[in-house]
Order: sequence, then structure tokens, then C-alpha cells
Amino acid sequence: MTRRAGTIDRPVTLEPVSKGNRAAILALEPLPEQQEYVASNAESLAEAEQDDEAIARAVVCAGRVVGFLMYSAPKDDDEAIIYRFMVDRREQG
Repeated sequence: MTRRAGTIDRPVTLEPVSKGNRAAILALEPLPEQQEYVASNAESLAEAEQDDEAIARAVVCAGRVVGFLMYSAPKDDDEAIIYRFMVDRREQG
């Protein structure tokens, strides 16, 4: 059976980083060939704690953390910029 993320039965949500999902975010891994293109989630979380404009989110599907996203949405701008995005290697097609 093929898993199908993002369907009506398995919605994908973005959730704030919390004590309950932080360890799961830190355990996420890119594929080996993606490693050089993706910042570590530990570095990203540390950056988000220091940067008021950085917003970190867990990508959650069916109650499981499957990825990580970080974006900026300055209050004086009408745009949001996604600058960190990764999906765990075990969750990729």
C-alpha cells in the first residue's frame, strides 16, 4: 500500500515548534545527496530563537512530524519568504 500524504484523510499542517515536537524536528534527515543544500534543523532552530522575524514550523502529516519549514513575514511587508524547507528522507516519494 502506498502512503499518500496531503489527502483529505491525511492533511498536512504547519505547527509551531514546541517541547512536544522539537525532538522529532531534530531527528529529521535529508537524503544524503540533499545534505549539502539543507541547513541542519538544529542550526535553524537556534537561528529562529535569535531572529524575531524567523518563524519555524513543523510540517505534520497524520499526527507525525515529516518535515521542517522556516519563513520570514516582516510586519511592514505584505510578503512571506520561505527560506528553509525540508522533508525527512523516509517521507520522500
